[in-house]
This record gives sequence, C-alpha cells and structure tokens, in this order.
Amino acid sequence: MSYALLRDGHEVWATDLVVPPMGDFLDEAAPGRFHFEHLTEPTRLPYPDQSMDVVLSMGTLEHVGESGGSDRASLAEIHRVRRPGRRFVCCHLPKQGSYIEAGARAIKKPAKRILNRFVYAHPILYDEATVHSLAAEAGFSVDRFDTYGVLPRSPLSGLPFRLGDRPWVVRAIDGLDHRLNRVLANHSQNIAWTGTRLR
Repeated sequence: MSYALLRDGHEVWATDLVVPPMGDFLDEAAPGRFHFEHLTEPTRLPYPDQSMDVVLSMGTLEHVGESGGSDRASLAEIHRVRRPGRRFVCCHLPKQGSYIEAGARAIKKPAKRILNRFVYAHPILYDEATVHSLAAEAGFSVDRFDTYGVLPRSPLSGLPFRLGDRPWVVRAIDGLDHRLNRVLANHSQNIAWTGTRLR
C-alpha cells in the first residue's frame, strides 16, 4: 500500500511493530517521500498532535489487541495526530457475519489437529453499529461505510500459470465480487469506512 501511495505522488509516513522487508526498495523508489518509524508501543504513534492530513489503517486496527493494544486506544491516537476536518480511512476490517471467518473458525482446530496446518481466524469481528460506536467515542464521524470481499482472495495466489497476477483476472474477480456484494453484503469478509475528525 505504501508503494501504491508513493506511485500516486504522496508522501508516506509508515509505522509498524515490524520493520518492513521492502523499506530499502521504497526509499529508492521515492527518495525523500517514504518515512518509516518503528513502533515500540502498539498504540502510540510517533508523530506530533494534528500533524497528519490523512491516516490510513489497512488490515491493522483489528490486530492491535494481539500485541497488547486496543482498537479504542488506536483510534484515540489516530484522532490525536489527524488535523481537524481531515480524513481517516480504515479498510480490511474483518466483518461480523462473514462466511469466510465462520469457515476459518470452524476448521481452525481440526486443521491443526489432523493436518498440522495453521488456519487464521480474526479474534475480533466488526459490524456497522460497532464501527459507528468506536468512531463516535474517538471523535470521528463515519462519512462512508462499505462492505466488500464476498470471494476469498488468498486462493488466487495458487492459481496455475500465475493467473491470479494477471490484471484481466483481477478485474474479472473484482467485478464479480462487486455484484455478489450487492446481494450478500451481510456475509462479505471486509469493512471499509472513512471518518472525519469532529473535534
């Protein structure tokens, strides 16, 4: 995601508890526009108050509890560093009611016991009411709420002849997923929402 944002001309300030394996590549791809800060605390961002125009959380908010933080503390910290009236974008938030999550939870223990294979299921799932509640508590409006991901994407990497990497295959699957989400939104995998700092 950092690479995509850099290619689009943005300056990117990235943080993680783990040093990114592509950090050197990103530095070379966009000299002076990629900045990485290694986190030492799961919910403390190393930036001054009201210093960011846009904050993006992609597949992150649901995991901070696994490293000793909480989604509420993370949202409060995001609120601290965002400028008033500017946008927060949160995506890849695992959705309550997802059939993919239900399937992962159902096969997690048997897969480990019988096949000695690890299957990950998110420990925390979200719904629209929870997102609105968390956002309001942290001082954000919810400007847009969407669901997506009816089709599982991970199996694409296993398609023969690297079909999962071909743009026309990705476009076809995205189109099908978009149509399926119109009727199966309650069972889709992910939530995306945007918020504006209210105070």
